[in-house]
Amino acid sequence: MALKVLGVRATDDVFQFGGSGQYKRTANLWDMGDADLWVWTGSVISKKFSSVEGRGSLKVTTDGVATDHTSIGTFVDTEHNSEVGDHPIDPANVSTVNTYTFQMNTASITDNKTVRPLVYDTATDEIRETTDAELDSEIIDVLRNRWYSQTYMIGKYWLKAGTDAPDAADGAGSNTYTSRYTIDDTQTDGTTQTYTLWQDTLSAVENHTVGTGGLGRPLVKFNSDKEIVELTVAETESLVDRFRLSITTTSIGGYLLQDAAPTETGTWQQKGDTMTDQRKTNTTVTYTGSYDGTYSGTYEGDYSGDYDGDYEGTYAADYGGFAGTSYTGTYTGTYTGTYTGYYTGSYTGTYSGDYDGVTLQSTSSTVSSRKLYARVL
Repeated sequence: MALKVLGVRATDDVFQFGGSGQYKRTANLWDMGDADLWVWTGSVISKKFSSVEGRGSLKVTTDGVATDHTSIGTFVDTEHNSEVGDHPIDPANVSTVNTYTFQMNTASITDNKTVRPLVYDTATDEIRETTDAELDSEIIDVLRNRWYSQTYMIGKYWLKAGTDAPDAADGAGSNTYTSRYTIDDTQTDGTTQTYTLWQDTLSAVENHTVGTGGLGRPLVKFNSDKEIVELTVAETESLVDRFRLSITTTSIGGYLLQDAAPTETGTWQQKGDTMTDQRKTNTTVTYTGSYDGTYSGTYEGDYSGDYDGDYEGTYAADYGGFAGTSYTGTYTGTYTGTYTGYYTGSYTGTYSGDYDGVTLQSTSSTVSSRKLYARVL
């Protein structure tokens, strides 16, 4: 079976058909190629996708995973609890400032399409409405698989350092981007690097006016009188739920936040800048100077100096000038002289010399990094 997706290129004349009900490729009824689908139908559906948060949209929070969302990765902002110049410090004395959870909306949705586009079935030689499976394979899947290669289709996300919107110089094209969330990497001295998650919300080349020819090639449908008429913008937008389901079911168009390219099935591309968690560096420094404080510990060593104090003990000596028996007895009095001996005890005083310690520096280094990847095929 071969199907031709039908669209209208202009509406100023009646639709023309050949024999046996076959359509003619005229300025009216048109065999839609992929480019026709991207430029008009894809533009309308993806604009609806970007303007309303729903299944397939991204969110960033600092309080965990939101209801009806699934985490696609986290960015942890940490900082040292010491100040620049502090010494000595414990290098492990750090804390988490914020944990940013990137997540995709996975809320259940209902297919709310209000129309079934027409196709020409070459096997049966008839123009008929698509089934759900045909709508997906002939239209939705084509749009999803070319989402990231077409500037007409919007709704894509881009991560950029700073607060300036992405542009062609960044590789993001010349479309209009809307800021969705900001992520801050902070350091102990107040240094802050802000990253912004942007969403592409307006194509530089888009045409949402039915029946203008050229870029305006809407799909067609049967009206209540079985006449062939073009889809309105609202009817085309009603196909967005099938687009959302296609993204989250196949993961094409999905995202992951991690430090290296995903190994999961598919083709993945980094979208934007790399976020880094920066912390102040710490180094061991040798200092020369005085330390004034109390030393608590045991000191053992020789003491040599004058001793002035009371002596109490036994005294035995000859009594001068008396030739007789020596006197032995107890003497208590004051002795002044030199004493050499051994001292054990506590010491309190001032130390001058070299000592090593860890100091927090003003320079920074990368602790971890995260990149936003999109599955493009």
